Amino acid sequence: MRILILTILLTVLTGADADLHFPTKSHRTQRRVTPASMVRRAGSHQYLSNRTEPFVVNGTNLPLYAHDLGESYAGLLPIAQEYRVNPNGTDVRELFFWFFPSGNPAAAKEITIWLTGGPGCSSLSAALQENGPFLWQPGTAAPFPNPWAWNRLTNIVYIEQPVGVGFTQGTPGLLKSEAGVAQEFLGFWKNFVDTFELRGRKILVAGESYGGYFVPYIADAMLNEKDMQLFNVDGTFIIDPLIGSTSAGQQVPLRAMTRKFPHLFPFNATFEAQLAAVDTTCGFTAFLEEYLVYPPKSVQPPAPSSSGTCNMFNALYTGISFINPCFSPYHITDTCPYMADPLTNPPDGIEYFNRSDVKAAINAPPVEWDICRLGVFAGSVDESAPPNVDILPRVIERLNKTLIVSGQLDLVLPTNGTLLAIQNMTWNGALGFTSSPFTKQFFVPYVAAATAGDAEGQLWPLAGTGIMGTMHAERGLTFVEVFLAGHQGPQFQPAAGFRQLEWMLGRVESMSGTEDWTVEIN
Repeated sequence: MRILILTILLTVLTGADADLHFPTKSHRTQRRVTPASMVRRAGSHQYLSNRTEPFVVNGTNLPLYAHDLGESYAGLLPIAQEYRVNPNGTDVRELFFWFFPSGNPAAAKEITIWLTGGPGCSSLSAALQENGPFLWQPGTAAPFPNPWAWNRLTNIVYIEQPVGVGFTQGTPGLLKSEAGVAQEFLGFWKNFVDTFELRGRKILVAGESYGGYFVPYIADAMLNEKDMQLFNVDGTFIIDPLIGSTSAGQQVPLRAMTRKFPHLFPFNATFEAQLAAVDTTCGFTAFLEEYLVYPPKSVQPPAPSSSGTCNMFNALYTGISFINPCFSPYHITDTCPYMADPLTNPPDGIEYFNRSDVKAAINAPPVEWDICRLGVFAGSVDESAPPNVDILPRVIERLNKTLIVSGQLDLVLPTNGTLLAIQNMTWNGALGFTSSPFTKQFFVPYVAAATAGDAEGQLWPLAGTGIMGTMHAERGLTFVEVFLAGHQGPQFQPAAGFRQLEWMLGRVESMSGTEDWTVEIN
């Protein structure tokens, strides 16, 4: 899968589950839902104007997609004038977006921003393989409609940023920190809001992976503007995020994770002894056991170094690759063969977004597109402090509406690494969570069984339902661990991501209750 994402992360950068009761399907709470037909019908050309016409995407003519995509807009917009040029005055800087309006009546006064991480990875990958209105996922023959598309709930825009990512225009590597990223993003956002007449909309800032940096820094910059017409941030939502140090987030929890899933890491005694020696010498598990406690005992010292012979990830990855040559740290249950992937391993050798007809269809410039790129920061180094030091706590306190989600099967940024960062973060008057985050169920409503390929040609919305994880909330921060999910949560457990979005938008009261879906799922 996205090995380059892992490379970028490496260069920049347990508590037991409770015994949970599993309710039967008859225990679902019934509620009025928005019919699928209403969602589709209401979404016809809501945003078409003279200003938006250049960005129109013809939903009936998207290459290789045999369905009507509906209303969407894509293209380039510049950042604010004062940040448009580099010191020599020649560098026009533009970010690329793909905007999918929602036909859901409840979405009339809101919009969700989606930011993929890296840093340097394209948000278009999420649009095509996670939560966009159509999906072309690894191992599937062609793109198909997504019953769990987030624009069925709300308006959503996928934005490629910073400059240097995907189809963006301008010289990359000029920015030194998240302050510059946020500054340029706010300029772009003003242009986007004015183009599509979105002033006053409530904004949910969402993202994943290195989006753990992007989301809080951008949300904080928006809040600092104190402009409710342009920057009316209502919540932040980050999935499998890097929010602390790379060592604490990735290296420290690795040994504990191999012990939690021994059947997925069936090392022989010799290699187990080697890993144990590295772990003991470098102090990873000792650090985890001392500081991953509820409530936290104190502010943590710097996490043990993972350089040189203490690079546990490299040692583990080398070992597991002999046993499972197709091992993926993004989803640790994956095995061979490698699946065809329209973004990283296309059968015809051309990535979907590198097809000239696709570029023309989405108003993209005729340039080479990559799913991820290095060098979006000066010297390939983001000089920003980890978000859990100051920025993320401040955002939580100002919004009291932040959701952090972690996939149980993610080895890139394991759950315990994210929790270590939370336990070293002070917000709303206290340090970390005061009690275990694994005691309350995260429940995903069931979906009525259907036959694959109904009258409208839709596929049965296959996704995990029922008790799909655990959750915990304190002082404006909610944390969810999702069972069977990997690094890209909405890709591996789309129904779980859909329920989380419903809750963040205020459509359902709880993620642990059995309220039914707010829209018809088909």
